Amino acid sequence: MTAAAIEVFDVLWGSFPGSVLAQLGQAYKYALRGGATEVAESVTAEVEAVAEWDMYHAWNLAECYALVDQDDKALYWLARAISRGFLNYPLVASLDPFLARVRPHPLFASIEKDVKKQWEELSGLSQVDEDRA
Repeated sequence: MTAAAIEVFDVLWGSFPGSVLAQLGQAYKYALRGGATEVAESVTAEVEAVAEWDMYHAWNLAECYALVDQDDKALYWLARAISRGFLNYPLVASLDPFLARVRPHPLFASIEKDVKKQWEELSGLSQVDEDRA
C-alpha cells in the first residue's frame, strides 16, 4: 500500500509541481519512507503558511512529522489543526495510525483532552453526562 501511495504522490507532483498539495504529497512520501530530512525540506514556508489557517493541512503536517519522530513539530501541527476546527476525537485519540508515535508524548494528553472536550460539546455528550449527574 505504501508503494501505491508514493506513486500517487509522484503523479501529483508531476501534474502540479510546486503546488501546496503536491508539496504535501512529497512530505507524505518522504515520511512513509522515514526520511525526516526530506520531510523538513519538502515543507516550505508556503506549505506552513497554508497549514497555519487550514485544519486539514495542519493535520497533514502533524501526521508527516509524527511518522518521522519529530514529536514537537507533530504536536504543534496537531494542536494547530484542532485550534482551527479539526475536532475528530476518535481519529486523534486512536484511529489515525500515523499519530501512533506521538500518543505516548506527555503533551499529547492535553491535546487529546482539548479535542475530546470540544468533540463532546459539539456532539451534546457533555450535556448528557451533566443530565445524568
